[in-house]
Amino acid sequence: MKCWVVAGAAVLLSACSYMGRMVGVKSDTKRFVFTRSWVRHTPAGRYVGYNISHLMEPVIDGNLVIAGNEFDGLRAYDKTSGRERWRRHIAGGVTASARLYDGTLYFGAGDGYFYALNPKNGATRWTFPIHSEGIGAPLVTPDAVYFISGTNTAYALNRKTGEQIWVYPRQDSSTITVRGASEPTVIGDRVYAGFSDGFLVALDKTRGTMVWEKQLNSAIRFRDVDAKPVLDNGRLYVSSYDDQLYCIDEKTGQTIWADDQGGFNPVTIVGDRIYYSTSSRMIQALDKESGKVVWSRTLKDTVATQPVYYHGLILVGEWDGPLLAMNARTGKTVASFITGMGVTAKPTIDPSTSMVYLNTRDANIFALHMRLASPMDNWPWTNN
Repeated sequence: MKCWVVAGAAVLLSACSYMGRMVGVKSDTKRFVFTRSWVRHTPAGRYVGYNISHLMEPVIDGNLVIAGNEFDGLRAYDKTSGRERWRRHIAGGVTASARLYDGTLYFGAGDGYFYALNPKNGATRWTFPIHSEGIGAPLVTPDAVYFISGTNTAYALNRKTGEQIWVYPRQDSSTITVRGASEPTVIGDRVYAGFSDGFLVALDKTRGTMVWEKQLNSAIRFRDVDAKPVLDNGRLYVSSYDDQLYCIDEKTGQTIWADDQGGFNPVTIVGDRIYYSTSSRMIQALDKESGKVVWSRTLKDTVATQPVYYHGLILVGEWDGPLLAMNARTGKTVASFITGMGVTAKPTIDPSTSMVYLNTRDANIFALHMRLASPMDNWPWTNN
């Protein structure tokens, strides 16, 4: 039996004293601010301070925003008013992020099943037994759904019916691991995914057989490759928790360059820059071609979510701290918003409304409006 360890210690702050505080920091003489629109507590019962991460990033579907927690399942809210539209009880809740594809919501859950639901009402379309916790976000394609379960097993299921196409079990002799799993990446006829034994593996998309494997981490402690491999121009960018961020040739698996900081979230690539949250409490901007550090920001006492790019800003949530908006060019803080107990899931932005939705450590979903403090100001960061 593995001992699950979650990165970042929970800091039980008082939600009453911090809930909804808005902080704006001057940048280029203009102020960008977060303003709370609404906040909802997603569990049916009261939160009592469990050390649970609530990693599901909110999902937007039309006028709904869907959020999950690790207690009891999913809730859907009107994205403007915050009014609850439906709820779906799932024993053990939903640990990892869900993916919306062609009118169906796909995710693994804590009750040992993988689900396909109707996002309009939460009704089941199909389920598949995985006999372990669903801790990895799925990749959905027109034909199949690919994901990794809590037993380090990769699955390919028929997207419409849930029937098994193939299964690839991966043995891991380690007794301790970070509680997470890599979201696969499909390129051509291959599926790429990381595993808790420290390997990145390329599988045949049709049969699930191994094409090649590459050991990225041989550390004694946390060897996990939990980040999704991100493809850009024939290169895969993927990190291991206790080791490094790698740039790898997609076809051969050969290393092109490596950065010394490990991580467990995917990188975000914008133009010639890579934005990266490390497992050592840093946010970095790297040159995509060479891997050289452009700027680096050390957080106070916590790890952070995957960076989200928005009009020249980088948004990240600190697990034990606020949501931060940073100038993507310099890493300087532009604004912050304190939720009470930290932000554990990647922020979701609705570009049509300039709203950002957050899932927090205390299982709350926040809806925040992003704007300049003065309506007379122009957006100052896009071309910086």
